[in-house]
Amino acid sequence: MHQASRFVTGGDLYPSSYMLNGMFADHVLRSLHVSKAFLGTPAIHPKYGLMHPEAQLVLAKQGMINAAQEVIVVADDSKIGKLSLHTVAPKSALSTY
Repeated sequence: MHQASRFVTGGDLYPSSYMLNGMFADHVLRSLHVSKAFLGTPAIHPKYGLMHPEAQLVLAKQGMINAAQEVIVVADDSKIGKLSLHTVAPKSALSTY
């Protein structure tokens, strides 16, 4: 059985979400190549795709998408159809949502 690897990117810790973000995280994400990325989101819209209200989190999410061969969005039905301030990625960049 293949073991999944887990990486800690470094950066600034957001205590409310336990997300690591910022310059260090962005640098590490640019150097990674992974088979799957699982992303949470507060909004996914049929026209605009994956969205987020906080600009400072968009680059990290984009870095995860760019590093992955397959992008899986994890969201409950209350997030589908919602708009938010920033587009993270178009629907075409997502494998499953």
